[in-house]
Amino acid sequence: MRAFVPPLAHKCFLLCLAAALIVAGTPTASAAPTAPSVMQTTPEPPADPSISIPLSARTQQELDRARQEIEATAITETMRQEARIHLDAAESRFSLEADGSLVPMGTAESTGESEIVHLNADILFDFGSADVRPEAAAKLTDLLTPIPESGTVQVNGHTDAIGSEQDNLTLSQQRADAVARVIAQIRPDLSLSVQGFGETSPIAENTHTDGTDNPLGRAHNRRVDIIY
Repeated sequence: MRAFVPPLAHKCFLLCLAAALIVAGTPTASAAPTAPSVMQTTPEPPADPSISIPLSARTQQELDRARQEIEATAITETMRQEARIHLDAAESRFSLEADGSLVPMGTAESTGESEIVHLNADILFDFGSADVRPEAAAKLTDLLTPIPESGTVQVNGHTDAIGSEQDNLTLSQQRADAVARVIAQIRPDLSLSVQGFGETSPIAENTHTDGTDNPLGRAHNRRVDIIY
């Protein structure tokens, strides 16, 4: 005797079986391989020197500080011309910062009738002083050697044009007297004539043609002349 299967249940069974067979017979779809992604890079253009690169705040501050230090130590042309170094006891010379050349304590000049030795007052004396520096006095011996024995010597003092005429006249006389005393000690055989001329006999211009100060010219005018 066969078991009774209701028609509705039989139909459901068949449908489920058919669906299972269909699924089992269908091949599984594999995922299509994807091509590896390639990053497209664009070459960087060469650096343009005209383009400024932003600096960090700290770097900018350091640059500004360095620039300020350089500007603070800037030397003007007037400062170069007025600059001097202290007397060298061995050489008795000083250097003009304008061109770095060395200027001797005394420079000789011949007029045909007489010989003149221009002694640089900036080497002989301190500023505003009429006392001959000891190291400069020691160098005068060499400058006096060419003077003939028992000769006659004029010692003339000169200044630049800074200050009053009377003050310059007084200072030039005092400096001429001081140099004459040193000469008398070194060469007692000489006959000395001493005079101060103040600012009245310059050998260089105290001012430029435009009226501005000429420190280098004034330095040449500050002198004591030995004439024989």
